[in-house]
Amino acid sequence: MTPRDHRAALKKWKEHCTVYRTKRLRLKSVTNTFIRDNTPLSDLEAGTPPTRPATPVPEQFSSAPSPATSSASLQQRKKETTRRRKKFNRKRNEKIAHLEKKLEKYKKRLARFKSKMKKNVEDTPKTKILKMLEEPDQKKEVVKKALFGDVITKQLQQNYSTLKRTKDRQIFKKVITGSIVQKYRQWIPKEIKPLSMPGKISNLSGLDIPVVKRCKIPESYKRAVYNFFEDDINSRMGAGKKEFITRKAVKKQKRYLLDTVLNLYRTFITGNNFKISYQTFC
Repeated sequence: MTPRDHRAALKKWKEHCTVYRTKRLRLKSVTNTFIRDNTPLSDLEAGTPPTRPATPVPEQFSSAPSPATSSASLQQRKKETTRRRKKFNRKRNEKIAHLEKKLEKYKKRLARFKSKMKKNVEDTPKTKILKMLEEPDQKKEVVKKALFGDVITKQLQQNYSTLKRTKDRQIFKKVITGSIVQKYRQWIPKEIKPLSMPGKISNLSGLDIPVVKRCKIPESYKRAVYNFFEDDINSRMGAGKKEFITRKAVKKQKRYLLDTVLNLYRTFITGNNFKISYQTFC
């Protein structure tokens, strides 16, 4: 039910209630008059001379409001309702206008922020290509870039096939390996994908990169160096109670060298019939 229908129903209900109350009051007045006129007199009242019955004073009944009064009050209510509705609509429109103005301000601010971010951030290679594909007049540029990529692939294969030394191949691999290449790894042709881990077979022109293996040091050499360092001639044991080191659940007292490492290395080489490098000795 709309507000207008509700007001109309309320008006009809009030009119029906007014008519109903008026009818009830009239019926009650007629009933009381009939009972009073037809009730017989008692013995005390019979000895008294009959008196002229007093004319009953008609009771005052509240009649329904006149049509003029109802029309005036209805017009007043309509004016009040119209005034409230106009006030509500005016406030609502002002609030909507304020919010729209605020929304437009934030839209412009967001557009300026995005424009600033685009200027500061350089497009990635993938973004550049996608932008070129969206423009019909950039077809030649896309073909040029594809041709350039194919030329670079062939040239890399040719240059790699001429390398003979392992060191040169490793340097070549470092040149074509980086964070950008790793990021777009799935877009790179299979035949020129750089190796991400050493020791794997390269896909460049079918040539293999030899795995550089580190020479294994014999256990006898390790034991000889270990015993040399623990000799009291070359080092002394720490005297402090807390001067110890624990490694792999093994506790050992600290030892302090009595000479420089270089002099100890020379002494070790002189006293043994095998030679090891200074790096291995350290």
